[in-house]
Order: sequence, then structure tokens, then C-alpha cells
Amino acid sequence: MAAHDEQVEKVARAIYEAGPKIRVGSYRWEDLTQLTHAIFYAHARAAIAAMGEGWRDIASAPKDGTWLWLFWPETAYAEDRQCVGHWYRDTDTEYWMDPHDSERGEPTHWRPLPPPPGEKP
Repeated sequence: MAAHDEQVEKVARAIYEAGPKIRVGSYRWEDLTQLTHAIFYAHARAAIAAMGEGWRDIASAPKDGTWLWLFWPETAYAEDRQCVGHWYRDTDTEYWMDPHDSERGEPTHWRPLPPPPGEKP
């Protein structure tokens, strides 16, 4: 399962668990039909898409090298507060890196990059 699929699975299960338990039979996620799973996956994708419209706390950012849009509130110039970047890790260091590898400190927020022109999210 891809990382995005794992996120959809997690959100779908959370939506299911938060709902009323008025069903007859098993309440276990694993016992639901494929159609029922599909319905919860659709709801999860819609919830994830709605959350993706705004800034997210940096604590929730992926640290797998994925390029993201990052926000640094403590930089000297307003035009430097936002740029693309990613989590960088090698054998002896790890930090948030921007394209210029400048010393910005820690970003506070992130959001996914939009898909390239002509591609669907």
C-alpha cells in the first residue's frame, strides 16, 4: 500500500470508528464488505482533500524527502518566508532544507505542492 493509500485507510477507519454503531453483526472494520470500505474510502479522500487546502503544523509533515511548500516565520525578509523544501537526512545530520540550503531554522507550517499543470491531484 502506498503512503497516500495508508493515509486514506487510516482516515477511513477513523471515520468508521467515530460513527454510530447501529449495525447488526460484527463491528470490526475487517468484516465490512468491499462496497462499504469503498464508501468510507471516498469519504476519507474528501476529508483529506478538504484538509489539504490550508497550512498544516510542521509536526505532521512527511520526513521522507518529499518536496513541500514550507513557511518560516522568523526570516529577515518577508519574501523569504515561504519556499519549497524537504526534510534532509544523511549519516550525521538532519534538517529542513530549502533549494539554496540556507540556514533558516525550523519552519512552522507546510502544505503539499500542487500537481504539475495538466495533472490531477
